[in-house]
Order: sequence, then C-alpha cells, then structure tokens
Amino acid sequence: RGQGWAIYGFAQSYQWTKEERYLATSKKVADYFIKEAKKNNWKIKCDFRQPETEELYDSSAAAIAACGMIELYKETKEERYLDGAKSLIMACDEYFCPWDDEDDEALLNMGCLRYDEHKQMALIYGDFYFFNAVCEMDKIINNKRKVV
Repeated sequence: RGQGWAIYGFAQSYQWTKEERYLATSKKVADYFIKEAKKNNWKIKCDFRQPETEELYDSSAAAIAACGMIELYKETKEERYLDGAKSLIMACDEYFCPWDDEDDEALLNMGCLRYDEHKQMALIYGDFYFFNAVCEMDKIINNKRKVV
C-alpha cells in the first residue's frame, strides 16, 4: 500500500508544486507497481515480495494506486498510466467486489490492515479510493468521447 500512496502522493505534490522531481518519483514507483501487478494479473498482493504460497491481498493498495495513476495520466497523458488504472479498477471489480453478497456493505473486500496479522477485511478508505478511481476514470472517458 505504501507504493500506492507514493504514486498518488508524489503525483499530487507535482500538481501543487510543478517540481519535476515529484513527477519523476511518482512515475518511477508507478512503473514498478505496474510491472509487479502484471505478474499476478493485477490482483495486488499485500507485499510484492511475499512468498508465492501466501495469498494475502490488498484491495486498498490497488484502489489507491489506481487513483495515483489517474493523476499521473492527467499530468503526462502517458497511456500506460491510464491503462494501469483501468487494469487495477477491473481487477478490483473482478476479484474484490462482493457484488453477489446482499449482506456485504463494502465496495471492496480483501483489504489488508496489517501484513503481520494475515487478516483480510473491508477497509473504508479502500472503498473511498475505489469509488474515486471509478469516478475519475468516468470523467476521463466521457471527456475523450466529447473530443472525438
């Protein structure tokens, strides 16, 4: 999740300051995140270096990283960041959203509060960033349609 925060936070820092070092840092972390996310079909593990046999995921990390990549795309217009955000949103939808459970009130399950507890749960900020990513993606898609 820390890498997701770094992508998002450094992208926002660039937006506020226009200091290139923040943009460069956000891009570097995002490129690494994308490379690692592809290895597991965009189903984000709690720790990219956790043992292969362990299945501990962090949906909130995916949602936060998607928001950061959307902000990177807004600043750079580099499609790899928009594609990365789309892939993360779609993976959250497929793997972590409990759409068929009428009793589940969360948007995202499989958040990881603490790696050392090995406990998966819904996290309110995961829901917030997932919803934000979907809304921001919708704005981008609709703006593209207006231009065409």
